[in-house]
Amino acid sequence: MDNFCKRLVLSCLDGIILTLVNEQSMHGYNIFYTINLCFDVESSLRFSTIYSTLAKLEKTQCLTTNWDMTNGRARKMYTITPKGQTQLETFHQNLQNITEKIKETKPQQTTNTEV
Repeated sequence: MDNFCKRLVLSCLDGIILTLVNEQSMHGYNIFYTINLCFDVESSLRFSTIYSTLAKLEKTQCLTTNWDMTNGRARKMYTITPKGQTQLETFHQNLQNITEKIKETKPQQTTNTEV
């Protein structure tokens, strides 16, 4: 994936995370791994970026958390809230609108009014 696409993924990280946890509750490492697997952004994406985004989404009440014990390990699981689902719908609508605008964009003629 080229640098432009990697920057795009990073700028859409909130929406990508909400999309993932909308499907099923996930722990942070699983979110990190899934995003890297899907978008090949391993060199651009850090654990700290994922966890700070998760903390922000939890603080804004888009995600809730609970602890899960798996194989003797406690894992913080993230689950989308109704507010998060509304935010996710807005994210997808915005992506659709941006895509449509890009497709509709035509080069514009400019006029030079300087003397």
